[in-house]
Amino acid sequence: MQRINVLAALGLLVLTAVTNAQSPPVWTSPLEVGQCANGDTYKLQSYRQDQGGRQVNGYAYEGPLGQGTVLSSVALDQAKRHVCKEEVLSRWLPDDGDDQ
Repeated sequence: MQRINVLAALGLLVLTAVTNAQSPPVWTSPLEVGQCANGDTYKLQSYRQDQGGRQVNGYAYEGPLGQGTVLSSVALDQAKRHVCKEEVLSRWLPDDGDDQ
């Protein structure tokens, strides 16, 4: 039941971040729940969305970094490091979109 609630919350985050000109996101991975090196729990799920005729990739996330969505096409392992703050990062910035 908790997994459904997390999915619903993550879905609402993504949907509230989009405008009417954008299509709804399509989840492209199952919800990944894991543990960071410091013991904190993280949740990640990737999605794809049409924004003005252009396909963009992103992640819905929850963990030590916080909770939200970000446009990014990084690999899941790198996304996990971002959300767990396992690298020297102050925040997870969106990609510039060149590789999408």
